[in-house]
Amino acid sequence: MATAPAAEPGPEDEAEPLVSRRGRRVWIAAGAVLTTALLAASAPGLLTEALSAALPPVRLSGAYSGVERVVLGHSEGDYRVVGVPGDQVLVERLRSEVFGRAVDEPVQDGGSLELGGGCLGVDDCRTDFVVRVPYGTEVEAAATHSDIRIEDVRGAVDLLTGGEVAVAGGVGALRTTTQDDVVLDGVRADDIDVRIVGSGDLSVRATAPALRGFVRGGEVSLHGSGLEEVDVETRGGDVAVGFAERPRDLRVSTFGGSVAAELPGGAPYRLDVETGSGDRVIEVDRAERGPLVWLRTGGGDAVVREVRTTGASAGGPQNRSGITR
Repeated sequence: MATAPAAEPGPEDEAEPLVSRRGRRVWIAAGAVLTTALLAASAPGLLTEALSAALPPVRLSGAYSGVERVVLGHSEGDYRVVGVPGDQVLVERLRSEVFGRAVDEPVQDGGSLELGGGCLGVDDCRTDFVVRVPYGTEVEAAATHSDIRIEDVRGAVDLLTGGEVAVAGGVGALRTTTQDDVVLDGVRADDIDVRIVGSGDLSVRATAPALRGFVRGGEVSLHGSGLEEVDVETRGGDVAVGFAERPRDLRVSTFGGSVAAELPGGAPYRLDVETGSGDRVIEVDRAERGPLVWLRTGGGDAVVREVRTTGASAGGPQNRSGITR
């Protein structure tokens, strides 16, 4: 009798070796680790953003008495400082942590309160500050790249940062140095000194006895009320200035841009206007004496016009020189 051939074992009859199953698990785990590492190396921002969305920020508050000066130190976040009635400094911290642990506890030393935010471990921490200070408190900053907004603190302000600076309301003497934009909106100050050493622009709507500004490569827009002395220099951008009251001494220079000045009429100005290759447009009264208007451009135009006011005659002031070269 012939013997029937043995049946071939099916898939259900095969037992996967234990070593093979363990090896597969090892390869899967290694692949996951490698994928995460590649994601972190090639697109760390995506990984950080995903984790930040899953970890909401923590809000912390504190009150401090006897503070005369607030110092804004290095922080990965931004600052907002607001003047308020009262005698305490109120500090609100909005802390975000991903991989590292934030170190952002305010430090008080006598009448000085120092703020800042660092990170222990991987540098993925951020703390934003909202600070309410009693009117008259001094504010200083030595921040690396934080954006800073100051509102009606009514004390002296001295800022050094790499980020944007915005100031509004009353301050004492205002000094700021940054690489980014500076916006002074409705500022009332004892004195203003602005230096932009990067490519930022300067925008000013302010009341102060004197303003000095240096802008390395950006543009300048200025509207002043009660500004008696103005000295502005920019290396490459255009400058536009306007005044509600007559300035006593106006000096503007730009190497690569143009200058446009709008001045109140009613009395003549002592003009000293020179351009390298641009046009000069003079439409105000001239005199040997009077407020000085000193303008210099390297290659752009220089324009001096009278601000039109209600009740001015249709023909406007006379004795104007028009366009000269």
